[in-house]
Parts: sequence; structure tokens; C-alpha cells
Amino acid sequence: MDDMLIFHRNKKELHKIKDKVEEYLKNEHLKIKENWNLFKVDSRPIDFIGYRFYRGHTTLRKTNFLRIKRRIKKIYKKGKINYTDASCVLSYYGWIKHCDSNKFNEKYVRPYISLKKCKGVVRNETKNLQRYKTRKKIQYRKH
Repeated sequence: MDDMLIFHRNKKELHKIKDKVEEYLKNEHLKIKENWNLFKVDSRPIDFIGYRFYRGHTTLRKTNFLRIKRRIKKIYKKGKINYTDASCVLSYYGWIKHCDSNKFNEKYVRPYISLKKCKGVVRNETKNLQRYKTRKKIQYRKH
């Protein structure tokens, strides 16, 4: 496991929980990194797994927004969507739809790239790959 967040109202309880986690990890021959943090989350968002979690909403990190925006423009300029680009766009869409960023999707994704077209490209490539594997299997059996 790489990252972990633990929430509690009481700071003393958090330290007790941390000690219990350390004890458990010690039995597994693991340890907590030295740079662990304890902080209030009322006044600032939690930056975790590519998202920023606020009290009432969730957004993507700014760097992720920029990366998505640039990649969408690059794909749009090519004019034709290949399998890699289609997979990338669908992955980004999955990321976007799980946070409060519908305006971003409406402004930077939908006008440039059709999700339906991306799904079609991925579907066709998957079918072709499956046919290829089936043919290889049949040829292997004959020899």
C-alpha cells in the first residue's frame, strides 16, 4: 500500500490509531515513512490520488487538468483517433466523471472529441485483437 488517510475528530485518538498501525506494520516487517502528516482539513483541501477533496466537492489536480487539456488538443489536431488515443480519452473521461468538473468536460473535451467514436475505436480494436488471438490458437493446434 502506498497512501493512507485516516480521519478523526480527536488528535489524541489519531495518535493512538497511528501507534496501532505502526505496531501492526512492525509485525509485517514494514514501517510508516518518516514524513507522515497530521493536519486539520477544515481550512484546506486534501490532495490525494489525483483529486482535491474539499468539504462539499471534489476536483482534479490542476496539473491533471492541464495534461488532459493538452492531450485532447493534440489528438484533435491529428484529425484521426487511434486505439491508444481513444483509450487515453476514455480513461480521462472516467477520471473526470468522478469529480465535480462537468464544466471542464463541456468546455475542453466534448467539443473536440466524441466519446462515442472513442468507444467504437476501442471496441473494433478489441474485436480485431480477439480474432487474431483466435486465429493464432487455431494455427497452433493444427501444427
